[in-house]
Amino acid sequence: MSEREKTVSELLKILPGAVEAGWPDEGVAAHYGDPAREQRALDGAGGPGDAGFVDRSNRGVLKITGPDRLSWLHSLTTQHLTGLAAGASAQALVLSPTGHLEHHLSLSDDGTSAWVHVEPGTAPSLAAFLESMRFMLRVEVRDWDRRAAVAYAGLRASCERRGVSLAPLDMMIAAHAIAEDAVLVTRDKAFTQVEERLRVEDWASA
Repeated sequence: MSEREKTVSELLKILPGAVEAGWPDEGVAAHYGDPAREQRALDGAGGPGDAGFVDRSNRGVLKITGPDRLSWLHSLTTQHLTGLAAGASAQALVLSPTGHLEHHLSLSDDGTSAWVHVEPGTAPSLAAFLESMRFMLRVEVRDWDRRAAVAYAGLRASCERRGVSLAPLDMMIAAHAIAEDAVLVTRDKAFTQVEERLRVEDWASA
């Protein structure tokens, strides 16, 4: 694997008992002081008040949209994905022509988008491969990186605080535009009430 910049999760810094994981998950916690108890909690076998969680903030996330997304992913991976129901999840592999493992995907579909979690540092290369395999299919690949996730969290909190109503997918679109410092071209007036950081242009009225 190529060299990648190490980022350290805020949870690793602030939560008591956090123990850093080894490669390839350095920068996040392997556990928070009691791995056996945390595992039981994650398995649903913990006692009253037990809770467990896994910090996956170091993992890359790709958002794939378009009506052909599942049949397209089905044709490119080892998993049968054409019938994946909304809310369901699956594991899949991308292999080279000689059978070498290139990417491991954990994915779920929400009915309009497929969300793909990948190993740390591999999202850009997977996105490049998928882009090269689009051909004429109705799919779109976006790298939902840490900047987009942070922008989404801040935008959602801001909208809730100010009582601004924005559909979940529209909020993701706005967050991605903010993260990329891009201009969002749309006729949807709902975006104009979001916040100053989001630059919106309506070319239809120009």
